[in-house]
Formats: sequence, structure tokens, C-alpha cells
Amino acid sequence: KQIDRLVCAIGDNFILTHLLNVIQAYLSQENDWRYKHVAHIMLSEVAEYISDENKLTELVNLACNDYQNTHPKIRWSSMHIIGQVCEDHSP
Repeated sequence: KQIDRLVCAIGDNFILTHLLNVIQAYLSQENDWRYKHVAHIMLSEVAEYISDENKLTELVNLACNDYQNTHPKIRWSSMHIIGQVCEDHSP
């Protein structure tokens, strides 16, 4: 809900640009599973604001890559991203 408030207050283009930079940095942290888990949760929260189909495809591909991760929370959060994209962008 905090991300929704930020988007409403500041605007989605500004927030998405900065959040995606933070998410990318978190995804690159391989030493601690918690960074990737937080990045996945943030991605699932901002998925509703991504309207570019190429970026959505990239997001789903990223989630699919982590579906076979050894950590169960990473596997769960990767599936959560896919579910959230389906919910937010259903016809």
C-alpha cells in the first residue's frame, strides 16, 4: 500500500524508474536470499503500473527463471509475481 501512495503522490514514471533501479540492485545480491525475496515482492507490487508489454514479458521471464531457485520463499515469490501480473493485467 505504501508504493500505491507514493505513485499517487509523485507519479508512476518517477517512482518506477527509481524503484526498478533499487530492485535491480537487490536482484544482483546472490549472497542473501532475502534481497531477492524483497525484490520479488516489490516487483509484484509495481506490476500493476507497468503498461509496456515488453517490460511485462521481461518481468514474467525473470520470475520464471527463479521458479526453480533452491530457496522456497524465492520460488513462492516468483510465482506471486506471475499471479499478480495475471490479476493486474487480465482482460
